[in-house]
Amino acid sequence: MKKDIAYENSLLKLRFTGDCLKQRSIPIYELGVSLISIQRMIHKSYLTESNQQATRPYLSNKERASLALQLAGRKKASDGYGLITVLNSPFFVNTISNCIGGIMAALAIYGGKTLLKRDPKTDEKTHTLAVFIFNQVSDISSRINSVGNIETIEIAGHSSLKLPPVIINAETKKYVSILRDEMVFGLIQEIQGKLVELIPSEDAVKIFTTDNRLIKVQLSNSDFELVRYSEHKNPVLKLIGEPIYRLGVETYHYEAFSAHSMELIP
Repeated sequence: MKKDIAYENSLLKLRFTGDCLKQRSIPIYELGVSLISIQRMIHKSYLTESNQQATRPYLSNKERASLALQLAGRKKASDGYGLITVLNSPFFVNTISNCIGGIMAALAIYGGKTLLKRDPKTDEKTHTLAVFIFNQVSDISSRINSVGNIETIEIAGHSSLKLPPVIINAETKKYVSILRDEMVFGLIQEIQGKLVELIPSEDAVKIFTTDNRLIKVQLSNSDFELVRYSEHKNPVLKLIGEPIYRLGVETYHYEAFSAHSMELIP
């Protein structure tokens, strides 16, 4: 009974279902991959919520410790696993609860199959997080109908979050596999870099950014002409727009950018 209580009161619950799981538990590898994916999503949610994903994509050891989860309870009847914080204080519980809320909203995008459609009602941070957790969603969905004979995976937050659980099944797995290598937009941001190449056939340029990255930038025709005929040979471009990510690449960095506005700095 105590284990069930611990499970029900967990901050996050992971439940696996399938006919074979009525007689045995989930294989260690399948469980391990799923748990690691959940923990990595917590990290990415924290970075996105704190607006650090573009400038500092990795957590410090102190931050990792504060965001660490541990197994709290298990519900054998459905092969469910409850997760709570390792560091037991209201501050850490609240921080991770906020991260879980972000994850649940991002996972709902996969459930609704709207990652590429980008629903205008979806918060930009939620959309960005959904992009960043693609590989973790892929890893979890790959457990479906694999060696563990898992048919569905349910991810649910604590009842206080008042968010519906997300169900990952064969349809989710198929949708995620189709998404791989697709190009999607990230969070609107400002970048700056020195012009190094013109691409007239595409109204695009390549710039070398202040953080030493080569980025291809798509401009409007008018902005491209402004750069092309500038009296300055290699001006600095100050751009506001959206980074373009390739789903499946495990990085916060991008190699392409779609500019909404541009300022030339001699």
